[in-house]
Amino acid sequence: MKPHFQILFLLLFVISVEGFSQKSIFKNNSKYKYFSNNQDPDSNWRKLQFDDASWQSDSGRIGYGESDIKAIIPKTTSLYLRIPFIIGNAETMQEMCLYNDYNDGFVAYLNGTEIARTNLGKPGEFIPYDRVTDRSHKAYDYRNYYDPLNGYYLDSQLVKSCLRNGTNILAIQVQNDSINGSDLSFNCSLVDLTGHEYYFMDDYFKQVSLDSTLFPIININTDAFGIPDLDSKYIAKMSIINNSNGKYNKLTDAPVDYNGRISIKLHGHSTLRYPKKSFGIETQDSAGNNNNVPLLGMPKENDWILMAQFIDKSLIRNELAFIMGRGMGHYEPRTRYCNLELNGEFLGLYYLAEKIKRDSNRVNVAKLSASDISGDDVTGGYVLLYDQNDDKVQFVYPKNKDLQPEQKEYIDQYLNNFQTSLLKPNFLDTDSSYTNYIDTQSLIDYIIAEEGMGNPDAYHASTYMYKDRIDRDGKLKYGPLWDHDVAFGNFVYCAAIGWQFNNTGNEFLYLPEIMRDSSFVHQLQKRWHKYRSSFLSTNSMIKTIDSLSNYIAADRIRNFQVWPIISGTILGSCFSSKGDTYEAEIDSLKEWITRRFAWIDENIGSIYFPVSEVSTTTETINSIEIFPNPFSDKLSIQLKLRNTGNYSVHIYDMYGRNIYHSDPNYYLPGDHEYNFENKIISVLPKGIYILTLVENGNFVYQCKIVKD
Repeated sequence: MKPHFQILFLLLFVISVEGFSQKSIFKNNSKYKYFSNNQDPDSNWRKLQFDDASWQSDSGRIGYGESDIKAIIPKTTSLYLRIPFIIGNAETMQEMCLYNDYNDGFVAYLNGTEIARTNLGKPGEFIPYDRVTDRSHKAYDYRNYYDPLNGYYLDSQLVKSCLRNGTNILAIQVQNDSINGSDLSFNCSLVDLTGHEYYFMDDYFKQVSLDSTLFPIININTDAFGIPDLDSKYIAKMSIINNSNGKYNKLTDAPVDYNGRISIKLHGHSTLRYPKKSFGIETQDSAGNNNNVPLLGMPKENDWILMAQFIDKSLIRNELAFIMGRGMGHYEPRTRYCNLELNGEFLGLYYLAEKIKRDSNRVNVAKLSASDISGDDVTGGYVLLYDQNDDKVQFVYPKNKDLQPEQKEYIDQYLNNFQTSLLKPNFLDTDSSYTNYIDTQSLIDYIIAEEGMGNPDAYHASTYMYKDRIDRDGKLKYGPLWDHDVAFGNFVYCAAIGWQFNNTGNEFLYLPEIMRDSSFVHQLQKRWHKYRSSFLSTNSMIKTIDSLSNYIAADRIRNFQVWPIISGTILGSCFSSKGDTYEAEIDSLKEWITRRFAWIDENIGSIYFPVSEVSTTTETINSIEIFPNPFSDKLSIQLKLRNTGNYSVHIYDMYGRNIYHSDPNYYLPGDHEYNFENKIISVLPKGIYILTLVENGNFVYQCKIVKD
């Protein structure tokens, strides 16, 4: 579990339970009337006034050929149900959800009005009793929690047009996938979503028909079991409709980009708790072998990710992150917006991205074979992933099944040598410097990107690295970027101020130790200002946001029809959004980036980098004295200044965390004294700290101080 979701689950206990409640209108064990005589019932069977006295009665799951069926019926192609329920306050109800467990398809009516349909033709189409379903679908017993489709959202307009005070009827027509097939079942419940404020582990969506779009359409069909397991891959068929020259795409158009076999699996960790799922897909030939193809104009490969981007209401945060990385000159996964149709259900706007892997057009490191176990051969290439979920470095390339013991031992020792070098007193000496192991420029850019985004997952989740052969610049490099849907202010503790590298859980990259190197910090500062004068300027970022949001305008409107989240709170995303419209979300994103970048501008000059010796700039300071040192309950600074300026004092612990900083004070040249308040000194635990003096945003003095 990612650290930010550990905090999220704590929030579940402190936020009012009322915000999560779903009030049952009727449950899946309610009583109903049913008809199953291998013939069409009276044409009025779905209406409220229909007399169903001659129909049979029962309750619970109904059907045959499966386990846990309460009401067992003879083999049939069709089943008709009428479920009565009473409403006393129809005028106050705004939204509802119909939860279904079915095999193989159904049409649902509320008081005679169609409200949902799956695997049975087009909305409004009459389905005779002997019509088989468009596709097979196994019931919930054969599928698990991660099944992406289970609940059907009924919006306020539909509810108000159908619902009435007193008795109402939910009428269901259930159809089999073959004439008198081997199994058939149905069960359902109806809940009131009025006042349902949070959208977290809810699994409902609204059925919306995809008419036409300028974006490509990806159409995927699985077998009857869908994608029932978290870790396994399943065979499916995928077609991509992608008409060129600005032509609209329709589901009835012929596939252009791809039409063939794939394997598909669920993708992600924390995001799987949301109803809109991400998927990993592999393009395959008819025999199941990898089939490298150029999807949507991207270079040939066989591994791809369909990203759901559910928690990010802007739908552009991941692309914004990639644009930042590309602006720094690094490879970031190529992407294309598209619309997804899965097993006949339109699931809204998705994002097809290259999966991070070794490839000449992706992470371009040398190939490793099983025989590359010594000398220069074993030194590369590797693609690594650190995720605190697993608390260890994972091998993306080579895959675990191909990884040789000598190769794993080499990387483990390489990382150990790098970390050990930082713990030596002479960590900056040429022969033993940490810079012999890592590419500092790639790390600087990685820090700038993650800090600019204020990513709460930075440095400890989805942290990719790669290493090439020693004869191809074999230092460890950082990137590509990945998984930034909670960045840019989109999480409950994603503040616009403060350094992410100061957070606990970020120790793996050894940033506090690296930032003892003043040369590294100065390069970081210089590079930030360079980027700020070009593609990271506030105006440039705002223009990029406008361009992306305008680009997806038509399709994101349809997306939020399918997933009714724009006016509610997605639990886990930012609680401080200014409004309940997409425009308000974009305004909040712009405002956050403006504040974040301004804060970095103001504070990057005072990033902590302790040194072992007292460092003074004699052009600024004539003398300085810290006393007493060691200290217990009092601490003072006396200094003689040569320059006029704004001065502030900072105290850092040995992990680089800012324990204290004063507001800047304007001082004239001469003698000055600064006394720390007792309430500050008293709360400091015993130990070693770094005291830093900053003049006009620049370091001018640092030394160790010790509290007894």
